[in-house]
Amino acid sequence: MTFPRPCVRCGIRIPSGSYCQKCKPAPLPQRTEAQRLRSQPHRKNYARGEYVRNRKARYELVGGVCEVSGCGAELRGDLFPLGVSWEAHHNVALIDGGDNSVSNLRCLCDECHHRITAITRRNRKEAKQ
Repeated sequence: MTFPRPCVRCGIRIPSGSYCQKCKPAPLPQRTEAQRLRSQPHRKNYARGEYVRNRKARYELVGGVCEVSGCGAELRGDLFPLGVSWEAHHNVALIDGGDNSVSNLRCLCDECHHRITAITRRNRKEAKQ
């Protein structure tokens, strides 16, 4: 049984959710992959077979654990089917001229990858200013 709660905008009691039908925000437009590739042409490299092969090779090379010092989370894959989701991080980003070689990739859990990527983007933005 759901208990009525107030809409976060107008306060009308609603059975579930955060907004009543009147106050519900419009959905954001979805970007198509074609639009994403036009704005970020380096992303086409993720679809190449080289990236997929080297990503798997790096995972096996590091034993399926996050490569951030002190983290060591078990990453989901052949070695740890119940591990956490992960990303292959480029030491030198593709946008900065990096490649998909095994030596340029690091296996990071999602949490570490998001943190390191945010730092990299901030540093790139500051360098442009």
